[in-house]
Amino acid sequence: MLAAALIFFGILGFQSLTLLVSSGASLPAEAAPKLWANVIRNTLGIAINTWALLSAKTSVLFLGGCPNQSFKADGSAAA
Repeated sequence: MLAAALIFFGILGFQSLTLLVSSGASLPAEAAPKLWANVIRNTLGIAINTWALLSAKTSVLFLGGCPNQSFKADGSAAA
């Protein structure tokens, strides 16, 4: 799942960044901020997916454990 997210967001970010760098002055003025926004958005997508999929709580969840044992089915906390 992480590899798919890295490939997806990485390709999209690379395309936007390549267009920004290679176009130079021929790029319309209104396109540059949108392309920078795409680069930032894709970088954040990579960071969030990496953080979420490599966190300790996610590892516990994938291994079948329950990270919050004090939660009851009726919604009250066991304190």
